[in-house]
Amino acid sequence: MRPSALGDVARTVPAAVSIKAGWPGCRLEWVVNRPFVDAVRHHPAVDEVIPFDRDSPGKVWGLMRELRRRKYDVVYALQGLARSGLLTWSTRAPRRVGFADAREGGWLGCNVRHRVERDKAAQSDDTWVVNRRGGNAVVIPERETPGAVWAVEKMLGLLAADGVPAVDDLRLSVGDSDVAWWSAWRNEQGMGNEPYAVIAPTAQWGCKCWPVERYAAVAEAVLREDLVERVVVVCSPVERDGVRSGFDTALDEPALRERVLWPDTTVGQLMAVIAGARLVVCNDSAALHLAVGLRVPTVSVFGPTDPALVGPWGYELAGGAVEGGAGPAEAASRRALGARHRVVRAPGAVDGAVDYRKRRDDDTLMRAVPMAAVWSVVAGQLG
Repeated sequence: MRPSALGDVARTVPAAVSIKAGWPGCRLEWVVNRPFVDAVRHHPAVDEVIPFDRDSPGKVWGLMRELRRRKYDVVYALQGLARSGLLTWSTRAPRRVGFADAREGGWLGCNVRHRVERDKAAQSDDTWVVNRRGGNAVVIPERETPGAVWAVEKMLGLLAADGVPAVDDLRLSVGDSDVAWWSAWRNEQGMGNEPYAVIAPTAQWGCKCWPVERYAAVAEAVLREDLVERVVVVCSPVERDGVRSGFDTALDEPALRERVLWPDTTVGQLMAVIAGARLVVCNDSAALHLAVGLRVPTVSVFGPTDPALVGPWGYELAGGAVEGGAGPAEAASRRALGARHRVVRAPGAVDGAVDYRKRRDDDTLMRAVPMAAVWSVVAGQLG
């Protein structure tokens, strides 16, 4: 039970992999908001994706009846909110597992509740330690931010506390039809197999967005230096006009503007676009987590959110932010990944996360990140 948001759905894949590995013969079904179904419907661990129409009360009631009819043995409530808790409760499954500290009363839908937290006494970076003496709890080795539990770790910790060994495999799968669409679209644009970078300059919350004109400046520098032949900009249709206006203003040479492409995509098609890129440059957004699952290098700009909690796995801080801070095990993990994911963090946010829900469209933190800080990391990744 993890219906939204798109980035969260993408990084919940390790839970599906863990369940399937723990019970190889099980049938695994996943409730996902309808617009995000393509993100996981081709994954080999998932037998069926059940679409959730969150804005249609009639369909929600119908879904609740359908979930009860399916007679599940176990339901894992991995979102930890009221809506997903209600859906979990509606299944009437004999075992409904969730977080003891789920928000909005989401824990009420579960009859088995675990608490997932960090413990500095846990020495191994590779072992999930279940603390039975303290009740249903799992403790996770200390990493970078004291007390912080990365979103994926928390979900895997819930499974570990329930006896399901954790498998931190974030890989996503793209549908054949989406791959074919992207190939055809590229050919129609005269792009062929030219190397390209993806820029995803938007996010659901304005306070998470680095200014569009700076993304445009990065695109211009990438094209002028011929680090790639094309830049593909991805955003929702409602954001397109504003984003494109910003790029057109910054890219005053027609020859440069012609090398920037603007595809309209479904979620599955967006994944195909990202999967073929040399690099994705973005905010803390769905595009980042899709790129991680598709094993594409990233440069992401973080402001009010903490990458130690919601950032890409194996990231390395760079640019206008503090360096390092990782313990030996975390540092080894990053070296093994070859610093595939680089994070540039707003200088005013390095001491911890800011509640982005209270900032809405206040991009003050993000504007403190200079273009040069991001460009130097982008150039290094592409070089």
